[in-house]
Amino acid sequence: MSENFDEKEILKIKNVDEILSMKKEINKIKPDICFLSGIPILSKEILKILPKFTINLHLGIIPYYKGAITMFWPFLFLEPTMAGTTYHIVNNSIDAGEILHNNVPVLEKGDGMHDVAAKSIIEASKDVHLVVEHIKNRISREIIPKFDLSLESKGKLFYKSDWKPSMLKIIYELYDDKIVDLHLNKEIISKIPKLKKINN
Repeated sequence: MSENFDEKEILKIKNVDEILSMKKEINKIKPDICFLSGIPILSKEILKILPKFTINLHLGIIPYYKGAITMFWPFLFLEPTMAGTTYHIVNNSIDAGEILHNNVPVLEKGDGMHDVAAKSIIEASKDVHLVVEHIKNRISREIIPKFDLSLESKGKLFYKSDWKPSMLKIIYELYDDKIVDLHLNKEIISKIPKLKKINN
């Protein structure tokens, strides 16, 4: 892959269903790296088509918040400092592949839950080049993805069925979407996550 991401070397797929239908194209270009985000659980059939360095941008800090709706839970549990993102390698387990890089946004007075989610994605986008260079380096040195079985048992795996619309009342009515302000004013104590970082 070139330094400037030549468009001829990039295959863009808009949804998971297209992966199987584009199997020939994927096999033809033999990608070294695949980036995913906002996707459902991938079948073993799809995983066989994708390169071993298939990276998911997960909207949550792994291993603390895994699974679905992971920007919501830190606010429900009054832990705004635990909202962020994770680049991780995809494997057969849900959000339990090797963690490459975490990001958290700078929390500021007036930030609501959606502000923090948007800022988290912006921060993650700034570091995509670090992830690409890290993976390119690993490929050149033949360093394969690490498998850490303990990641499956760490943190909490949330399902869509865990979420109920009534939970929004806690954030928007009880706390008036001012959970970040409460943290910054030291009216609530929000733990600080241990982050994994790729060195610049």
